[in-house]
Amino acid sequence: MDRRTVLTLTTGASLSILSGCTNLRITPVQPSGEHANTEFKLGAHSGGWEGLAPKQIEGKRNPILRTAPEQSIRLTWKNLDGSPHRFAIENSIGETLVESEESSERGATRTVTFESAQEMTTYLDPLNPVTMRGELLVTSG
Repeated sequence: MDRRTVLTLTTGASLSILSGCTNLRITPVQPSGEHANTEFKLGAHSGGWEGLAPKQIEGKRNPILRTAPEQSIRLTWKNLDGSPHRFAIENSIGETLVESEESSERGATRTVTFESAQEMTTYLDPLNPVTMRGELLVTSG
């Protein structure tokens, strides 16, 4: 195991313990050349997730979030309607792999940072799972 992997695992474990979220996979965000981080921004309202950034998802409802495996992902969402919301990522059998804190304050933001994996298939708001659900497409190539 190389030094970078050890540092990433150690930092991720420490952040997970500090955050109190044992289901949350946290990895530090480190920009670097071809493995640059991927960042998504979504707006949360009960009618669906609204794509805010990058430009490819801007203005789209429950947009497909596309990324490659093993990428550091930073996803920030903003509460647009003042209703309670939470962001989560599930695998194909409905197990929660990543989850943010809840927010019911209009204008408040929450950020989750995680490493993408091919088992990740769906993002949703567990409080509004029918209307606030989209596809997370993790593919190489």
